[in-house]
Amino acid sequence: MYVNLTQVQAHFGVTMTGDFIINTLGVPPDASEKKAKFWLPAKVRDIAQALAAHAEERGRVVPEAKSAPKAGASAGAADDNSDLF
Repeated sequence: MYVNLTQVQAHFGVTMTGDFIINTLGVPPDASEKKAKFWLPAKVRDIAQALAAHAEERGRVVPEAKSAPKAGASAGAADDNSDLF
């Protein structure tokens, strides 16, 4: 029996991609079917530990604050916040 990505996301209450779990957190799936990834229930603890470590590390670096655009000013290109990560 396996846990799928939707179940992992619901368990932690956050949205993650399978690629994030695999490549960033370093927890490979135990099975896959087409694009779906599956982990053994015991691996949820590994995901939790890796996610906590990732959050702790990211929490040490505070992103540079940006001032909000003035009212009525043209925002120009949409800010996708890619510079924060």
